[in-house]
Amino acid sequence: MNVEDNTAVITSVGVLSPIGNSLEEIRKSLESGTDGIAQAQKIDTCAFKSHLAAEVKNVDFAERLGGEELADYTDPYIRLAICAAKDAVENSGLSERELSDAAIVVATCNAGMNSQELEYKHEADTSVPYTIRDYVQGQNHALARAMASSLGIGGGCFLINIACAGSTAAAALAQMLINQGKYSTVLCGGADAISV
Repeated sequence: MNVEDNTAVITSVGVLSPIGNSLEEIRKSLESGTDGIAQAQKIDTCAFKSHLAAEVKNVDFAERLGGEELADYTDPYIRLAICAAKDAVENSGLSERELSDAAIVVATCNAGMNSQELEYKHEADTSVPYTIRDYVQGQNHALARAMASSLGIGGGCFLINIACAGSTAAAALAQMLINQGKYSTVLCGGADAISV
């Protein structure tokens, strides 16, 4: 296959962020100068000098995820990534067949911090419940696998872990996979537990 025949294009975007949970909300926030920073609500900041955070707000997981997804994926960062990816897929018009042949490339920095925190609490006090599901969600690879499973993606499953530049690297790898003719469709993006 000729490289020129494999131009990569972005067909859709899904995003959940501190300044909005849709492209329209984010556009309005950017135009109005809204920054999304406020008093932290989801984490205890009493041990820190700053009590501010840019947290994703107003996402009803019960509305956006199925019962099996809610049971399988308890860490908010995985849930948020799946919701954003579902938005992108829905807006793209991809069929189930196209998704089954697609690959996924995602980036993360810290994996499931809620799950990791639960592990630390369990190590300090074994009466704190901690399961293999909690352990797996705390690992970096859990994000890509959870998203692929939830979206019905049957191709390659790639995870990049290089901090802030991760999503850019994910886009570059996705383009490389398309340019080399390995996949015609690649879902790519990033999620970071620090932002939840």
